[in-house]
Amino acid sequence: MAASAATALAVLAGLLFVIRPWDNSGDGGGEKSKTSTLPAKFAGTWQGAFKGDTSVPAHLVRLKVTKGGRGDKVAEYSQRFGGHVCVYSSRLTAVSGSATVKVGKGTLERVEPKAADELCDEERLAMTLKNPLDDTFELVTGEASSMIVTKDLLSDPGTKVLEPFRGTWSGDLGMKFDSGDEYELDLDVTIVGPGEQGVVFRSKEEGKTCHYVTEPFSLTDDDGVHTLHTTPATLREDAKSEKGCPDGGPLLDLELNNVGVEIDYIFVHMLRPLHGDSGTRSGSLYKPTD
Repeated sequence: MAASAATALAVLAGLLFVIRPWDNSGDGGGEKSKTSTLPAKFAGTWQGAFKGDTSVPAHLVRLKVTKGGRGDKVAEYSQRFGGHVCVYSSRLTAVSGSATVKVGKGTLERVEPKAADELCDEERLAMTLKNPLDDTFELVTGEASSMIVTKDLLSDPGTKVLEPFRGTWSGDLGMKFDSGDEYELDLDVTIVGPGEQGVVFRSKEEGKTCHYVTEPFSLTDDDGVHTLHTTPATLREDAKSEKGCPDGGPLLDLELNNVGVEIDYIFVHMLRPLHGDSGTRSGSLYKPTD
């Protein structure tokens, strides 16, 4: 009788496993488990900076985290580094309570501009997201790289952080040399808002006029100095540029001091590493006067 009872229990257990195929936590086999889901407090778009200072950092990060279960693509990691942007996607691999999330190695999804394709790694290290608190959390990569990311204000549909930047700014970034030679570079920048065509600009360099469009990547605050960082620019399709203008244009870092008071100028860093020129053109741009 004992043997018969044991056999019956074994058959019953087997039937239960067939009825509940998702319950495979013991060996990790079978269908993808949905029992571990991303805690809601991690969802959203986040930003941070590696290296350099927070005004014009050398390495900017934007992380978009979406809801999902284990095995789903939940993280889009974008980094702006050395004049280009690499974008990776990662899948959720583990959740520990409500304070720690792990995502696997990132897969390269796209590169901006395309000419920088060889500058982005094919895959990125796995990451850990932990200790969410007051719209921040810690982002850990590998064994040594760690940073605190904060909510990305540019992704908020009702954001007003770009209001002080909006409008058209113009200036001369040219240079005069001791030899008497001059280098001509005029720049007009119009800031519309967030989004893929949030910033448009015209550059007139050594007599050649080029029209570009770009997207705000992030906005940083260094003790009251707000800096708007853009992605690499591309030629505008709705404006006629002269022959020979590079398809991949520069990046811009636009600084505003004393945000909250009326200001008629903005400081610009024009980063040009993919033009065969690793230098930066900097100068002040002003709003046109009536």
